[in-house]
Order: sequence, then structure tokens, then C-alpha cells
Amino acid sequence: MHIRKSGNKFNLSRYGGVSGGKNLEVRVGSVPIGTSPDAIPTELLEDLSPKDLKALRAVLISEQQEILKSKVSSLVGDLNDLSSALDSGLLNTASIEDLHKAASRFLKRSRRALPMTKPEIVTPNSP
Repeated sequence: MHIRKSGNKFNLSRYGGVSGGKNLEVRVGSVPIGTSPDAIPTELLEDLSPKDLKALRAVLISEQQEILKSKVSSLVGDLNDLSSALDSGLLNTASIEDLHKAASRFLKRSRRALPMTKPEIVTPNSP
């Protein structure tokens, strides 16, 4: 199966034989960019082999990761700007409280998402 990004969607096609000495492709369907791997339309799922479905999910996961990477990059810049505004006294109390609540919720969830690591105990080597 071929998965090609075109505009705001992924077009899916597969080999459809040969006609006049040229390879033909048959359109299988399309999926909007940003679609969750768990939200692939049912009618498309029915037309995909397990191997094709795995390939499509991998592409969708990769695209989701790129979208999130872009959002994180943008958010980091925004947080730096907000920190400067905070230092300058430009943010009002309500805005600061809203940011604090949102950041606290995010940090609480991120602690659950990060793997817990045990501190490494270092002992000196004895001869």
C-alpha cells in the first residue's frame, strides 16, 4: 500500500495491475491529517489488511508526534514570553492563577507518565 500526504489528508492506494505497460494504482481511501490512530473510519478499516493497517497507524502516530512536537515548541516560546511578562509585572493575578492551575495539572499528569527511576547507589571499588 502507498500512503501519500496530499494537502490536508493522507491518500491511500495500492497496486492495481498493469494496463498498457504502465502500473495502475487503485485508490483505497483517505484520512485527514491529525486523525488519531484509534479513529480510523470503519469503512476504511474494512478495506485494509492487517499489514496495511499497521503501516497506516505508524504514519498517523508519526504525524501526531510531529504535531505535538510543534505544539511543545510553540508552548515553550509562549511560556518564555509569559515568564518575561511576569517579571515585568504585566500579568494580572487572575492570569497568573489560571497559568498556575494549568501548569500544576500538567505537572501532576507528567509525573504519572514519566517512568520512575531508582537512584543509583555508587560504591567505591575496593582492591
